[in-house]
Amino acid sequence: MTTEINNKIVYLHMGFHKTGTTSLQHILTHNKEEIKKQGFFYPNFECEYSDLPIKIINNSVPICSLFVDDVKNYKFNMKMNVVHCINEVNDSYLQQFDKILSDNNKIIISGEGISLLSNNSLYNLKLHIIEKGFKIVPIIIVRSPYSNMCSIVQQKIKGGHYVDLNNIDCVSLQKKINKIKDIFNDCNPIIIPYKRYHFAGTVGLILDAIGIDMKNISYKNLNISLNNKIIRLRNELNKKEPIIVDGKINDKHIKINDMKKIENDDKKFLLTKQELFLHMDEICKENEYLLKELGKEFCDVDFPTCD
Repeated sequence: MTTEINNKIVYLHMGFHKTGTTSLQHILTHNKEEIKKQGFFYPNFECEYSDLPIKIINNSVPICSLFVDDVKNYKFNMKMNVVHCINEVNDSYLQQFDKILSDNNKIIISGEGISLLSNNSLYNLKLHIIEKGFKIVPIIIVRSPYSNMCSIVQQKIKGGHYVDLNNIDCVSLQKKINKIKDIFNDCNPIIIPYKRYHFAGTVGLILDAIGIDMKNISYKNLNISLNNKIIRLRNELNKKEPIIVDGKINDKHIKINDMKKIENDDKKFLLTKQELFLHMDEICKENEYLLKELGKEFCDVDFPTCD
């Protein structure tokens, strides 16, 4: 008696945030033909109803819209101004998704926002893929807790949000990892430490996990970090003035971004000793969990500050 091998696989890359996801999605998009030669397919969805460009590189947008608990309050549906026609939008996304599943055998889905879906939403996504005859290979990259906190804070500030650095609110890595394990444990999720070395960074780690040969893949890092002083100046401005005024980026925000070109401080954004002290208990608990569940490669080895 022979065992049938399932050659239909969805590589479900769910982030986490600030682990090279944007770079990966652009690399998969711009190397579509090379990836296709190797037997893989990475979809770009379209939304003809959107005010924004219709080509959607980040799979979070359509997947979350299809499976999120509260579709009308999903932030990207509001940002794209499609809440008023969300039924038509989701019908289109579903047709595209099902066609992708029908026409391809090895599919890569990448979206950092997918990891933020509720347990019920993730289960429904899993069920939908499995019912189409696919095996799922879940993939996540995990930063160490302190590194993750600093990176998430920097991204929020760059995005125009004010962050009280004495009271930082980040989604717990423990909760996110446990949720992935709860839903996808039978799929043997691949969990990769962010700090593991690869010549192509985290993008290379993910492509290796999928089985893509990078020999003919062109790649670059799209994540541009601002230095410590610029981030802190930007945060204070976010507290006082909005980043968007009349549909355009506030001139004061633009000037702060331009300061990067002349600013001599090359320190990356980190917490001060006092800010770190206020969050150290939380960071240590996260490290204890990661050490126990995943190993020391996932943990912080030091806690540098900007002062």
